[in-house]
Amino acid sequence: TGLRELWLGKNKIPVICGLESLTNLRRLDVQSNRLTKIEGLSTLTKLEELFLGHNAIETIEGLEELRCLKTLDLTRNQISKIENVASLESLEDLWLGSNGICFPEDLEPLKGLGELRTLYLEHNPVAPLSGYRET
Repeated sequence: TGLRELWLGKNKIPVICGLESLTNLRRLDVQSNRLTKIEGLSTLTKLEELFLGHNAIETIEGLEELRCLKTLDLTRNQISKIENVASLESLEDLWLGSNGICFPEDLEPLKGLGELRTLYLEHNPVAPLSGYRET
């Protein structure tokens, strides 16, 4: 299929599946669903923009084949560790606001991403301060 953009936000989707044949997809939006895991994307190798914000994803995974990815939105999930990003060599924008990234050293895996230009970390407890963000 020649489909290049697919917007599936706010559909209560629990799992990404059935997209294998959409190999020309450049933009995929599955924000505000019920995802807990990143999966079902390995055939979308032309994907440039992936929006996964406002879900319940805990781990960055399943992106190894997405070498063309330029924008990755993982805002408002449950991610506490940046990992499995080494293959994202084209990544320019990474949105990780409102997650659980706690320490500056948690950013180490990003050092190898030479194209990374923008990193959003708003509303993360990126400070080892006693009582930080406790209410």
